[in-house]
Amino acid sequence: LRDMPRILVMLARVKRRLQSLKMRRALPEAGMSATSSRSRVRGYWSDNWVEERLEVVFDARERNRELRIVGLPIADMTVEVSANGTQLGRFELVGERPETVAVVLGPGPPETVAFSFSRSMVDAGGRPISLLLQETNLFSEDDLAGPG
Repeated sequence: LRDMPRILVMLARVKRRLQSLKMRRALPEAGMSATSSRSRVRGYWSDNWVEERLEVVFDARERNRELRIVGLPIADMTVEVSANGTQLGRFELVGERPETVAVVLGPGPPETVAFSFSRSMVDAGGRPISLLLQETNLFSEDDLAGPG
């Protein structure tokens, strides 16, 4: 019985990874399409927690766009930011301290920008969380609802 909490955490992680793999297989290789019926934001919870991978779909742009997130990481960790698989930046974050991550997304076609955090923990709801988001310019409430 002493090992039950550890087993439950392990099972929650396995379940989440399987769900994540199923979702990724359903997506095109280049990432989510901006015209798909899927939400433009994945990996974000309405209580401002961010999962170990946050993905946001951006429309085509004619100019550079600075992307920024500010939040409290759950622990010391690394975050890698990429656009359609091309790395835009890598940052070392200090746990439980406000951190800012900012990168520039250049002009181009629609792209999926991913923030991949190296650490996460499973919360009481069974969600793998990495960062408590305090501020961002990545998305608005409209983006969370998906394309209309």
